[in-house]
Amino acid sequence: MKALVMGGSGSIGTAIVDRLLSDGYEVIIQYNQANVDTLQSQYKSQPVQFIQIDLMQDIDFADYFDFITNLDCLIYASGTALYGQIQDMNDEMIDLAYQIHVKQFIRVCRYFVDQL
Repeated sequence: MKALVMGGSGSIGTAIVDRLLSDGYEVIIQYNQANVDTLQSQYKSQPVQFIQIDLMQDIDFADYFDFITNLDCLIYASGTALYGQIQDMNDEMIDLAYQIHVKQFIRVCRYFVDQL
């Protein structure tokens, strides 16, 4: 079984990856700012692959995910936290939140829907 965890290097994503590995999955971890050497040592000798993608950019998913076939599970744990009150958010903050929390989620689902 194969799973892709978007945001797999964060605290929630790491817990999900650990559970998937314990359940026998091969896991592909999408990360952005994490140190890949740290990730590689954390998952040494485990069936894990890493893909660095900045989801704040509009990218062509085929450039990154074309090698993935027979995907069984897609988990989207990417995101950023916005602290404060909604009335204090400016339009740029709203656009950035939409980009990573909504737009990229829909785009990656659309990309993999036929495999799932």
